[in-house]
Amino acid sequence: MIAVVNALNIDAADELFEFFAELGCSSLGINIEECEGTNQKNYQDKERVENFWRRLFELWIAEPTFKIREFSRAISWMEAVTKGEAWFPKELQYDIFPTISVDGNVVMLAPELNGPYSTVRYPSFIVGNISDRSLKEIIARAPHVHYVKDFLEGVSNCRDSCEYFNFCLGGSASNKFFECGDLTHTTTTYCENGQKAPVDAVLKYLEKV
Repeated sequence: MIAVVNALNIDAADELFEFFAELGCSSLGINIEECEGTNQKNYQDKERVENFWRRLFELWIAEPTFKIREFSRAISWMEAVTKGEAWFPKELQYDIFPTISVDGNVVMLAPELNGPYSTVRYPSFIVGNISDRSLKEIIARAPHVHYVKDFLEGVSNCRDSCEYFNFCLGGSASNKFFECGDLTHTTTTYCENGQKAPVDAVLKYLEKV
């Protein structure tokens, strides 16, 4: 299951945990409201976000009846780091990630970019159409496309500037676009709320035990 947390339920970690436990949920992902696609709002109360993750972790560690995606990722990363091992969960590896629309257009990096989005910097995210050339050919030219090169530059910028890089591996192309309009950007609200805050919640708990 996936739950969106926003201003309406950011202070309700207990109720949220109890609700999914009673449903018999086996795995839960939490998305703090983010600016993406047609949704133009980010949730930006940092203190309440941090409190939410801390309380949710306290509840989960006391009664881990179902998996919570963000905590599972954070803990597996910490375990790898303490053992001196590389940590590259499959779903977070860098991938050119082609998405094919119903009319055959192909966009790269994130399915959320498959839409009528355009700016001066990025007039189009379409790399090709499978009615004109093979998907293999389209993917081969993708690393040379302007916005893909920008994203790779952004990943490099994240690597150079962020202490969480080897956890998140450079952030999300769609969040960088919808929040900042620039794929070379580094930190986003999505990073703060959905990547750094859960890791910090686990670390804060470990400091007390």
